[in-house]
Order: sequence, then structure tokens, then C-alpha cells
Amino acid sequence: MCPFCSRGQDAWGELLGQNELAYLITLPEPVLPNSVMVIPKRHVVTPFELTEAEWLSLYDLMKLAKTHLEGIEQPDGFNIGFNVFEAGGQHVPHVHMHVFARYSDEPMAGKGIRYALKQAENARPLK
Repeated sequence: MCPFCSRGQDAWGELLGQNELAYLITLPEPVLPNSVMVIPKRHVVTPFELTEAEWLSLYDLMKLAKTHLEGIEQPDGFNIGFNVFEAGGQHVPHVHMHVFARYSDEPMAGKGIRYALKQAENARPLK
């Protein structure tokens, strides 16, 4: 069963905000501790299934996420994104937007979300 549906806003971390269609929670992430997730209340697996109203509700909470993360410690940047399906790194089959605060003193600062994808060891075998 989907943890976001069965446990709702208590599924992962502390509830930081919500609107009619989505909610914002902390993400207990030991490596990048200033991380949050924006999650639609309706069960959908991918962002491709979201309605326009749901996209707008995620957008509103993404702005709240930025304000929250800036209030903890002023970040030097952010990563925002979705993992879609297992091959894309999605481990919970319910769409959720990750928002990570990034800092210039991190060992991988400046690498961006595509860094792992651009590594030679990630190349697909030729067919």
C-alpha cells in the first residue's frame, strides 16, 4: 500500500504546509538534511498524470518550501525534481516533488541533478 495514501501527511516527516490538493513535508535525509517533498493528496504515480490544478498546488507549496529552507540556513542553490518509475529512481509509487537546499561547501556542489547520469559507468550497452 502507498505510504503517502495510507499514512497521509504523517508518512515521512513533519508537515510544513498544505493546500486543498497537496502537502509539504520534511524529508529525513542524512546527507542533504535540508530537504522537503511536495506531495499531491490524490494518488497518482507520475507527474504526467497531474491535473493543471494539482500542478498549481505543487507550485504554491514549492515556493513555501523555498521560504522554509531559506529560513533554516541560507542555501547557495536548490535542486528540484521528480523521480519517475523504478528506472528513474522512484521508490514510492506516488508522485512527489523533491526540493533540496544546496550549499557551495558540499563536496559535490555544482554537480547538479544530472551528474550521476553523465558518468561513463552509467552508459547503456550498445545494441
